[in-house]
Amino acid sequence: MSLGFLLQLVFTGLTMGSIYALVAIGYNLIYATTGIINFSQGELVMMGGMVGLAAVTALGLPPHLAILVSLAVVSVLALAVYRIAWQPLSRRQSGGSRLGWILSTIGIGIVIQNVAMLLWGKEFHPLPALVPDGNLRLGELVINSVQAFVLLAAILLAVLTELLLNYTFLGKAFKATSFNAEAAAYMGINTPAMVGFSFALAGALAALAGFLVSPLTFASSVLGLIVGLKGFGAAVLGGLGSNRGAMVGGLILGVMEIISGTFITAGFRDITAFLLIILVLVMRPQGLLGQPVTEKA
Repeated sequence: MSLGFLLQLVFTGLTMGSIYALVAIGYNLIYATTGIINFSQGELVMMGGMVGLAAVTALGLPPHLAILVSLAVVSVLALAVYRIAWQPLSRRQSGGSRLGWILSTIGIGIVIQNVAMLLWGKEFHPLPALVPDGNLRLGELVINSVQAFVLLAAILLAVLTELLLNYTFLGKAFKATSFNAEAAAYMGINTPAMVGFSFALAGALAALAGFLVSPLTFASSVLGLIVGLKGFGAAVLGGLGSNRGAMVGGLILGVMEIISGTFITAGFRDITAFLLIILVLVMRPQGLLGQPVTEKA
């Protein structure tokens, strides 16, 4: 095995891992305002690719305009998830068990997946990339332009999201809403608007992730579940609520599955990824970069 071959595997793993990281950050955005996990996030990623595909094939739009259509449609769809799956329950069980919210997001995710299957079937469809496909050789490493663009775009989006959450009033309002929505409302924060905006922003990230990854994996209505699980795994691995942890967790997950799928067997790549998550959680339940959870009074 040559060094170039190993570097090629790592580069491919980092590319896929960056997509998992974007999905994980989408989970964190909603968790930052509601304290719950939106398990329809993976289906929103799938819709990002499928809506982009429809914009390219049915509307004849170039990729750089099709991604704008995908962003708009999936953001509105994420708002619909908020209005249907979260808002009605929030009026009835504020401060109570979050199980109802979780089951509600799982249910609406199943609905989204089945609607997508009715519209586009289960086939895999190629989607044009935002950049021309080409290769650049650096020694023994061959860098594909599409993969490099996906990796760099994902890192940039992760950095911008981190800055938004930690260094802006909006980010502080998100966190205040999650910690104590009633107190935040007394301080003048429009908490329903904050929650709705976090869903829309998570939907926009999902659309970008779906559109970016589709030229590599092809767009399909059946990819939402596995991408959603990998993104959730990246969030848990890095530390739920930590965007830096989500990025680290996603990259580790991507590299591990590519290496295990190459050196063990292709069918083992998913098993290895989730075994790694279990191992980390046994040793460090809060994840690699997460903080120990303390219950608020």
